Amino acid sequence: MGREKPRADGLGLTTVRQPFEESGRVALDLLLGIAAGNAGPVRRVDLTPSLVVRAST
Repeated sequence: MGREKPRADGLGLTTVRQPFEESGRVALDLLLGIAAGNAGPVRRVDLTPSLVVRAST
Protein backbone atom coordinates (compact mmCIF):
# COMPACT_ATOMS: atom_id res chain seq x y z
CA MET A 1 0.00 0.00 0.00
CA GLY A 2 1.53 3.33 -1.06
CA ARG A 3 1.38 6.55 0.86
CA GLU A 4 -1.24 8.96 -0.36
CA LYS A 5 -0.57 12.67 -0.60
CA PRO A 6 -2.37 14.35 2.31
CA ARG A 7 -5.18 16.73 1.40
CA ALA A 8 -3.63 19.40 3.61
CA ASP A 9 -0.52 19.32 1.42
CA GLY A 10 -2.54 19.88 -1.74
CA LEU A 11 -4.44 22.73 -0.09
CA GLY A 12 -1.32 24.31 1.43
CA LEU A 13 -2.58 23.96 5.02
CA THR A 14 -0.20 23.96 7.96
CA THR A 15 -0.77 20.80 10.01
CA VAL A 16 0.60 18.75 12.87
CA ARG A 17 2.08 15.39 11.87
CA GLN A 18 1.48 12.70 14.47
CA PRO A 19 3.88 9.74 14.84
CA PHE A 20 1.28 7.04 14.03
CA GLU A 21 3.80 4.27 13.36
CA GLU A 22 5.60 4.95 16.63
CA SER A 23 2.30 5.11 18.55
CA GLY A 24 1.34 1.74 17.06
CA ARG A 25 4.62 0.20 18.18
CA VAL A 26 4.20 1.60 21.69
CA ALA A 27 0.60 0.34 21.88
CA LEU A 28 1.66 -3.13 20.74
CA ASP A 29 4.46 -3.26 23.31
CA LEU A 30 2.02 -2.28 26.06
CA LEU A 31 -0.55 -4.87 24.94
CA LEU A 32 2.05 -7.62 24.70
CA GLY A 33 3.16 -6.77 28.25
CA ILE A 34 -0.43 -7.04 29.47
CA ALA A 35 -0.93 -10.36 27.63
CA ALA A 36 2.29 -11.74 29.11
CA GLY A 37 1.23 -10.71 32.60
CA ASN A 38 4.11 -8.32 33.17
CA ALA A 39 2.55 -4.99 32.27
CA GLY A 40 3.87 -3.24 35.37
CA PRO A 41 2.46 0.03 36.66
CA VAL A 42 0.54 2.44 34.46
CA ARG A 43 2.95 4.76 32.71
CA ARG A 44 2.74 7.77 30.49
CA VAL A 45 4.29 7.65 27.03
CA ASP A 46 4.90 10.99 25.31
CA LEU A 47 5.29 10.98 21.55
CA THR A 48 6.51 14.11 19.80
CA PRO A 49 4.41 15.49 16.93
CA SER A 50 5.96 17.77 14.32
CA LEU A 51 4.68 20.95 12.74
CA VAL A 52 4.37 20.89 8.96
CA VAL A 53 4.41 24.52 7.85
CA ARG A 54 2.76 25.26 4.53
CA ALA A 55 1.26 28.29 2.80
CA SER A 56 -1.53 28.89 5.35
CA THR A 57 0.76 30.36 8.02
